Amino acid sequence: MIDVVPLKYGVTFKKAFGHKDVFCQLAHDVLGISINVDEIFQEKEFDVAIGRVKTRYDLFAEDKQKRIIVEIQRTWQSDFYDRFLHYHLSSIVEQAESHEEYSIPKTVYSIVILTSVPRNNKVTSSLATSDMDLSGELGEKLHIYNHRLVFLNPRLINKNTPANMLKWMELIRDSLDGKIDEKQYPSPIFQKGIADIKDDNISSEERGKLKDEAAFEKSKPQSFEEGMEKRGLEIARNMLQKKIEIGLISEITGLTPEEISQLKATL
Repeated sequence: MIDVVPLKYGVTFKKAFGHKDVFCQLAHDVLGISINVDEIFQEKEFDVAIGRVKTRYDLFAEDKQKRIIVEIQRTWQSDFYDRFLHYHLSSIVEQAESHEEYSIPKTVYSIVILTSVPRNNKVTSSLATSDMDLSGELGEKLHIYNHRLVFLNPRLINKNTPANMLKWMELIRDSLDGKIDEKQYPSPIFQKGIADIKDDNISSEERGKLKDEAAFEKSKPQSFEEGMEKRGLEIARNMLQKKIEIGLISEITGLTPEEISQLKATL
């Protein structure tokens, strides 16, 4: 057994899955597609907010030849469906050039990895998928749209969890207690990710960010049960009082750095 920093944290999640070969293999095993990307972007943002919300993607990559976008996100929060549906749709809507040109040249795939049990007790599966394709009279897929949003929950692994995704989810789940039996994951792809999250391989700067993330998780305010806008402001206010950096606050709440700076000025 080795000591690791859990993959529920953005710092370690982006380190482990930000390698091109790891990213592409995860996309292949979860989505059943093969992609070739030049670069993995961390904290990717679009220039213009969509629906008054500034989106930021943990990991974002594009296969330019196949015209495929793949996003990989993570969250330890238990209320997430609307948020990541917005993110997924933003990557689709963002492609429209004008009111006269609504074509969507790139297919968008979003993978969201969850590390908490969903608040919605109807969700008991380790895998939940939503696609936007059309169906005919007999229920057959027409393959008009191939966009897909996939939720993976390692905490809900069961006998029906697809074999091609199981090892990924086991790795993530095993990391959550801060220890991993690395012998259970002999594949070089898994070993590369594990090396990145070993406690000994975490820098002082990364530890500072981890401390901020852990503090936010521990002090999650009751306003999470309230409306999205008010919730984001309350969370941001609490985090500012704890002197957490604006970039992390923006990532978690969806507020822009400018909005957070304005809020900070009122404290």
